[in-house]
Amino acid sequence: MKRTLTASLVVLSLGLGHMGAAQSQKPTPMPYPYSITISSDPHTVKSGSKISLDVALKNILDRRVREPREVQSLGFKVVVSRAEGDPPAQTDRGREWNEGGWVGSGPYIPMEPGATVHRQIVVSDLYDMARPGKYLITLLLTYLTQNITSNTITVTVVH
Repeated sequence: MKRTLTASLVVLSLGLGHMGAAQSQKPTPMPYPYSITISSDPHTVKSGSKISLDVALKNILDRRVREPREVQSLGFKVVVSRAEGDPPAQTDRGREWNEGGWVGSGPYIPMEPGATVHRQIVVSDLYDMARPGKYLITLLLTYLTQNITSNTITVTVVH
């Protein structure tokens, strides 16, 4: 009986040790589900004109994901710099956008693997881009421990 009790305790302690090891393993985080590509047409605009971006979001996973209704709800910051050096001023709307806190709404729409959706951002509503020159625009998101960035495009503002 003593031998059976000792054997049972050893088996129990090994089992609990195994459970503790299994519980301490962290699950692998889901990779970011979208690739992001931005474009603007035209690439040259007159000062004071609206400057819009087309944002192509592609599901790069092998399963359905939630289709993003608004780019802002994904948490991307819009980063604009001037090729000449000094950055353009953010508007109140731009500060609101880049500080986050935006919550998307609407029904869940599934997005199939490999599917691409297009969304629009009016960058000139977020930054004062009336000054002539070349502006470099990109989208940036810190997701878990990695930085997700779009391509960078150049828009030229002329008189």
